[in-house]
Amino acid sequence: MAEHLAILEPDERYGLYTIPSFDEDQQTVFFDLNGAEQQKMRSYRTPLSRLYFILQLGYFKAQQQFYAFDLHEVTADRDHLVERYFVEELMPEKGTVSKPTRLAQQNEILFIQQFQKADGSVREKLLERACLFARRHSKPIYIFRELISYMDQHKIVLPLIPQCND
Repeated sequence: MAEHLAILEPDERYGLYTIPSFDEDQQTVFFDLNGAEQQKMRSYRTPLSRLYFILQLGYFKAQQQFYAFDLHEVTADRDHLVERYFVEELMPEKGTVSKPTRLAQQNEILFIQQFQKADGSVREKLLERACLFARRHSKPIYIFRELISYMDQHKIVLPLIPQCND
């Protein structure tokens, strides 16, 4: 049985791929909407899709990552947004948007934030960079950090990694 190379400690991996947990100050900062963001949010028909858009946008601003979640998993952030943007509207306490809506919102967020997905051509560039970095560094964590830095500089969303069942 093949063993997987463990580059990140579990807490580092958790930090990269888990929905951020905001305090009140962070909620204020990350869920603040500029004019273009407000306009895009208002273009969504249902209160749930407007709320979900702001949540996805805020989490993306914080970690440049997308998540699939139900409102009951992000209660504090949901409550903050209801109080801030939706005082007059009846908002669900749980639920999620459809996958097509979620993906469409993610594409809008990428456009607004001027980011790109790690598609096939980007992944090829990342592989080339990894090979280049491997010539300079013998430890995988250094190669990983170089790639993270490269993606940050080029506004590329960190690709999701498959879960390993060890």
